[in-house]
Amino acid sequence: MAIIKLKLVDNGGSKVLYWSSDGVSWGIVDGQFPSTGVNRGDTIEWQADDTINNVTIHFQGGGIIANGSINGNGSKSPNAQVPSNCPEPQQDKYTIRAIPAGGGAPVEVDPDIVIPPK
Repeated sequence: MAIIKLKLVDNGGSKVLYWSSDGVSWGIVDGQFPSTGVNRGDTIEWQADDTINNVTIHFQGGGIIANGSINGNGSKSPNAQVPSNCPEPQQDKYTIRAIPAGGGAPVEVDPDIVIPPK
């Protein structure tokens, strides 16, 4: 299972989305980071902390995970499973849309997902 923890941090009036796999080391989510590596059959879970009201995930190509197979989209912890017959190797972009707790403009970022992991 791949767990991607998410939080929003105020950066001078705008919100920046951060991610962590362990809840200790955090990095900014952007177009190249994180590049989440998955294997066939893996489950990915995005876990929002209390700075985020809800999260929506949308895959651009759908070659690794189909948008219709995402469970809990629009919640604090959407998840999806990589099909066991997913062709390898491939890469896709996906959008993380985080709605801040307490209101404010949504934050959208488009990182990568790759199979197999690098």
